[in-house]
Amino acid sequence: MDRREALGQLGALALAAAAAEVGAVGKQSREGDVSMDNQHTRKLWEQCLEQLRENGSFIDTSLVEADSPDMAREAVSYLFMSLASAYILMARSDPDNPEFLPLVNHVLDYAAPNPDATYYFARITSEGVYRVFGYRNSVHWVDFLTGYDFVGFTDKPGKAFASKQIDNFIINDDGSFELYLSNTRPAGYLGNWMKLEPRVNYLLIRQFAYGPDEVDARMGIERLDKTSAPQIHSSEKTAGLIDDIIRHVKTSSSAWPGFARWLHEYPVNTFHIFPLKGVGEVEGQSYYESLYEIAQDQALLIEFTLPKQCFYWNIQIADRFWRTLEYMNRHTSFNGHEERTDNDGKVRIVIAHQDPGVANWVDACGVTEGHLLIRFQQADSRPVPTTKLLPYDEVDKFLPAETRRVSMAERAQQIRRWRMARQLRRSW
Repeated sequence: MDRREALGQLGALALAAAAAEVGAVGKQSREGDVSMDNQHTRKLWEQCLEQLRENGSFIDTSLVEADSPDMAREAVSYLFMSLASAYILMARSDPDNPEFLPLVNHVLDYAAPNPDATYYFARITSEGVYRVFGYRNSVHWVDFLTGYDFVGFTDKPGKAFASKQIDNFIINDDGSFELYLSNTRPAGYLGNWMKLEPRVNYLLIRQFAYGPDEVDARMGIERLDKTSAPQIHSSEKTAGLIDDIIRHVKTSSSAWPGFARWLHEYPVNTFHIFPLKGVGEVEGQSYYESLYEIAQDQALLIEFTLPKQCFYWNIQIADRFWRTLEYMNRHTSFNGHEERTDNDGKVRIVIAHQDPGVANWVDACGVTEGHLLIRFQQADSRPVPTTKLLPYDEVDKFLPAETRRVSMAERAQQIRRWRMARQLRRSW
């Protein structure tokens, strides 16, 4: 048995143990007949677990030492997260009655979500006519993306089409807007419209906040050409839901960690531009990524020349499963909202497990191996970041004298301010 099969069985056993505990509590709580045993439920649950056991390779551990006990626990934790996400997305994915669901966030942190962003997902169909409605508010920018067969929804991921940004829309004086989506523009309609290409079956909306005081756009979605009440407790629908959840756990758990696999051919602690196209990247955005290895007593110094024109940029850190490290309560990301450059026009960033007291610090949280990502949006150049791996206690020797410093109290206030701001955003 290889390590992937072992992890798959470990995950299934963990689910089984949880189910057994719940079942025992439920059995004891039944009044008058504690010996009653729900054979149908047990049989179906065992069938579901067996489907997970049959594909023990669905947790992609090719970039981690997953045969260690600690990493095995992380892998199983990833499985539980995938299960939670699968239920949310599958149970409410109805193209006839669409609604915006949370795709990823600080809890469902697979796929390396940007800490500056919120992600809304809705199932649609290319034959439908839809209206997105809401208010622009003050968030830095909003991206609308359509595509087909999003990761986890089918055995093989499909492709994304071109995205549109909200600042290209017509916005009313009161901040309200509406966007129609259909395969042909509605007759006589001259407002905001997105063409639904053949095979389109999802809409993904990403909102990016540059500063903590910005307010997200408020949005809803409705289908105009068809109205139908969803079936409730239909045997056929529930059976399909169970199959969809299992497939989603298998495919998403395999696919998302694998998005960093291309970096495995490069040395660690070196940045390279993300080569893939059509997988949901934001239009006009360049992604630079690196696998890192930083010991507890080391620091990684990153340098690049900031483009003269750049609408947005940020840096974040994730683990080898491509899960963004804790950003609600720790300083694992920052962006260009505040001045980050030194006198020579360069940005210098310190990645370390301890706070060196510099403004441009990213907390590695004790995770010694992981993934770094830098984004530049609408930039007039594409600077490739360079790196130096240093002893932690020698970092100051490589920083200019004007490097902006922050005290422990200032850092705590910075984290607190972003924590409050992120709680006010719609993550669920």
